[in-house]
Amino acid sequence: MIFYYRKSRIALHKLIRLAGITLFGSAVIFTSQVTAEGIDTISSELLEQVGDQAFWEVEVNCEGDFSSVIIRQKLKQDNWCIESRQLDCQKTKQQMAEEVCLNIQILAKPVVTAQRKRDRRALASTSALNKQQLVLKEARLRLDKEKLEVVEIEAKLESRTRDIKRQLQALEN
Repeated sequence: MIFYYRKSRIALHKLIRLAGITLFGSAVIFTSQVTAEGIDTISSELLEQVGDQAFWEVEVNCEGDFSSVIIRQKLKQDNWCIESRQLDCQKTKQQMAEEVCLNIQILAKPVVTAQRKRDRRALASTSALNKQQLVLKEARLRLDKEKLEVVEIEAKLESRTRDIKRQLQALEN
């Protein structure tokens, strides 16, 4: 009976420990999801024409280092939305801006990814350009070496021509 009690006690201890770890992990995850950015600025409304549709658009900047997000309202309609429809539309511009900033990390991921892709392309272009410049420098060095060899050959030929002219003059005299 004592053996059973000890096993149960150890199992209970392990269960409590697991529950504590789970609660701590959940708290960390929940805290990171609840952490939201506030609204930094909302631009003035601009009228934008896209095809046959017109929209009021504003640029929302959230606190932190994020790209701005455009929210829009179709003319003669109440709701404000984002073009990608990643978030539900809201009745007011302020509510939509708050929704954007609450979810800015989700919305910013494609922007960051696109920026990284542009950075990678720029880096690849720079690398390719550097390789081309290196190839051109090597080609220039080879040409300079060949040019020097040609100049040396010309100098030898001129020297030899002078020697032959002297020998001819010596024979004529």
